[in-house]
Amino acid sequence: MSIIRNIISGAAALAVCASAFAAPSHGHNYLASSHKKDEIFIMNDKGEKVWSHNVPHPQDVWMLKNGNIVTSWAHGVYEMTKDKKIVWEYKVEPPYEVPSVQPIEGGKFLVGIDGQCRLVEIKDGKEVHSVQMSSSVQINHGQLRMCRKTRQGTYLAPLTAEGVVREYDRDGKVLREFPHMASPVNALRLKNGNTLISGSGRVTEFADDGSIVWEINPETDTPGINMAVPAGIQRLENGNTIVCNWGTREAGDKKAVHIFEITPDKRIVWEVLSDDFGDVAHCQLLTDKLKPVKNIER
Repeated sequence: MSIIRNIISGAAALAVCASAFAAPSHGHNYLASSHKKDEIFIMNDKGEKVWSHNVPHPQDVWMLKNGNIVTSWAHGVYEMTKDKKIVWEYKVEPPYEVPSVQPIEGGKFLVGIDGQCRLVEIKDGKEVHSVQMSSSVQINHGQLRMCRKTRQGTYLAPLTAEGVVREYDRDGKVLREFPHMASPVNALRLKNGNTLISGSGRVTEFADDGSIVWEINPETDTPGINMAVPAGIQRLENGNTIVCNWGTREAGDKKAVHIFEITPDKRIVWEVLSDDFGDVAHCQLLTDKLKPVKNIER
């Protein structure tokens, strides 16, 4: 079995053989967040860190078409240039937290606010729309995680501490509720109309009628990986799924794989190990010119 191995001093990221099912045949350039290191960073396909920036407790992180980077941090979100100049910033007062940001239409961004249980659309750092939600769990941390606006104009909100994902309309009305699961983190609407959710230590694709059409079962599908908390997820144009594995650690014969790519028939074709990344919440694949890869569902 062939092995791709990239070793870096300091960050020491490795891309190695995947599992008993397949060996990685390629690498990716990518942008990612490390909660443990309070850092967002860009890695090339050789496993070398080529850019980084210190951010307090980052989770969602995105590169825009113009090359600027948007990241959520403990109590806010901001856009900055590659040379780290702030373009705009949006903050909340502690103890409220901001675990979630998503670029949406019209140059706006969807921001999720823990403690307020609220979604806001912002433009140039200013609120232009607010969606008030509710949860049976009233806390300022972990109330919600990576919320996403759909192409239909609705909002998918993982209410993590409550253990449920709900879909809301623009006025905050609940349109549907997905089956309860432990600690849902990310939910996104796919082009086929299905909904992909990370939670309960799995990644599950639900059809519109609520039935499960595809799922990553860690016991049978990723037995060589210590699946901790699946967090950021993306569906690639070729049908493969990217998974960020928050909080993974080596456990016996199971590897601490922080990010991996899995095919529809459950073959691992790319994975990233590291001795000190720690708690990777979200990543975004980049081209060989370090620009955002197009046509990724996220």
